[in-house]
Amino acid sequence: RGGSGLLRKSEESRKGGFSFGRMIVGGHLNRCRGGTTIPANDLAVNARGDNSASPKSDSTFYDEGILDRIKVVLYSKHGEDWTIPLQDYMQAAQEKYDSFEFKTVYVDNTEEESSGAAAAAASLPSNLTGTPTIVISSSSKVRHWFEGWQPSKITNVLEALHISMQNQVSELRRLQELVRSHDVMLFMKGDKIRPRCRFSSATVTILNESNINYTTFDILGDERVRSGLKKLSAWPTYPQLYVKGTLLGGYDVLKELYESRQLHAEIENALQSR
Repeated sequence: RGGSGLLRKSEESRKGGFSFGRMIVGGHLNRCRGGTTIPANDLAVNARGDNSASPKSDSTFYDEGILDRIKVVLYSKHGEDWTIPLQDYMQAAQEKYDSFEFKTVYVDNTEEESSGAAAAAASLPSNLTGTPTIVISSSSKVRHWFEGWQPSKITNVLEALHISMQNQVSELRRLQELVRSHDVMLFMKGDKIRPRCRFSSATVTILNESNINYTTFDILGDERVRSGLKKLSAWPTYPQLYVKGTLLGGYDVLKELYESRQLHAEIENALQSR
């Protein structure tokens, strides 16, 4: 449905919305095998095998805080000429942009109305000067503020944000494919032949001395991977070791497993179980 579909009257109008609302992978999870070093610009890789870690759905990216949801709040009043058209617009927009969160707050709520709606109305923005007003935000930061009924401008903004979020989801999916492209994947600075930081070098030494067959990816050669993988894994530093698409951990975790003589067994058991 095109942008104009948002202006069509819905069969039912919806009054009110819903409450607005991280992928913690860390710790000792699952494991794998690999071989060579992947060029830093090669993201066109295919996951091997059906037993890799399952890819996340689009909604999971939002539910776990990997991506910030776009929130759209309509501040309105009952009984105005634009009340029904705006209700219809918000419902149609929710159907079209289903990854966004839409909410309607009636500034003239009475005590007889639901306590949730009344509470929402009681926390109106201090700079709200009139209705209708539509506020578009993410991460608690206002991105767009529309006073008055401006459907074309609002639709253009929603469409642009939708495209931007789709691009981010596509990038995260490409990262999912990359981490699952080999059984054991080490994302590091440099490669196993020429590590470019002491933690990456120490990790390579640990894996080599543990006779682990692994593949490396140089994050210094691709900023999209370097920044995006931190979001996908909720792990802020490098190196990162993935086994069958699941994060096992960084240097500290691997060092602990190595020093306790559990690293090789941990990875092999994971390879067999997945």
